[in-house]
Amino acid sequence: MIGNNRAWKSGTLDLVLPTGNLHLERGQSKDGQWQVHFGWQPNPDAGPESPQTLEELLDLVGEVPLPPYLQRSSESLDRERYQTTYAKERGAVAAPTAGVLVAAASSNAQGYFSVPGLETGTYKVRASAQISPAGVNGTDALLVARHFARTALLSGLAAEVADVNANRSINSTDALQIAWRFTNQWSNSEPLSVSLNLPGSSPLASVPSLVARFAAATDSLGSANYTVGTWGQPTSALATTLVSSGRHRVLFNPLTYFGQAQPTPLPAGTLPTRLEVLYREPGPCGGFGGVSRPCLQTGTPTGLPIPLWLSMNPPMTGLLDLQAAYGRISGFAAGDWLSTEARISVSAGAPVQCPLVIQCTGDVDGSAY
Repeated sequence: MIGNNRAWKSGTLDLVLPTGNLHLERGQSKDGQWQVHFGWQPNPDAGPESPQTLEELLDLVGEVPLPPYLQRSSESLDRERYQTTYAKERGAVAAPTAGVLVAAASSNAQGYFSVPGLETGTYKVRASAQISPAGVNGTDALLVARHFARTALLSGLAAEVADVNANRSINSTDALQIAWRFTNQWSNSEPLSVSLNLPGSSPLASVPSLVARFAAATDSLGSANYTVGTWGQPTSALATTLVSSGRHRVLFNPLTYFGQAQPTPLPAGTLPTRLEVLYREPGPCGGFGGVSRPCLQTGTPTGLPIPLWLSMNPPMTGLLDLQAAYGRISGFAAGDWLSTEARISVSAGAPVQCPLVIQCTGDVDGSAY
């Protein structure tokens, strides 16, 4: 509430509203925590519109704490745009940029990496690889078949890399695809899978189908100029599939898809280095009585397209609510690589160690690396 103590030095705060008067008094500090006393005097003329609980009061007077680099006051739309999956439960508290990529680092020859300058907070850490996957062979197919027959048991990351078709079940189909991959007979016409997890508070959470508009760039930082169609052409954007509550997935092959880009198609055989994606409800959009309105769409907390770097595998995304798997080399729906995910708590000036493990999809016994 008080933050770093610069905004509220001392005294009381009073806020006069049409529904009543809010009074806040700063109490004592104990172990770095401040007590804040609330006082609420409802306006008798406000009737049932006057808040009855503290939660209702905070909804009325609270504002979205935008990051300072936006240099503007909050707007009503920010209540939807600045939410991630952490806001599913009412009363949850998270920074407006929670879920956004804040740093990336490469490991050295010994496999160690360092990310200096992180602010105090809790972070999720994921690993990606920049080398080709290997180690998929007949032994891996046999291990999967034994797991399916209940004569052996796979667990942990080995179980994850065994589910090569990403259907959340390890069965004979996975064993067959691994065997086909080992004999170079397996291919996948839609090797890139991109999934968006919408928070329950998002206005798009109840929309059963979305369209995703992708743009491609051939370098990590340049403009994403290769775009297929426009929002005004519903057949141009990719329709997503609702695979679970709030989770939308789209499958496609970026090599062939961006070969349709206008006015200039992506050169044949060129691999996009970075994608940008926005999601929107299918049009035309309107309200009661035939009144048109802008279609709801979502991207980053600032409303920009979400970046997705295909040079890493699994692809690195600019928003943790967006996850991607790219079987560019293996052809597997689960991608070329799978990694453990770690959650770390950082305190200013205190070092934190974070072990991560990454394994080739289909390489169940980890024989490659």
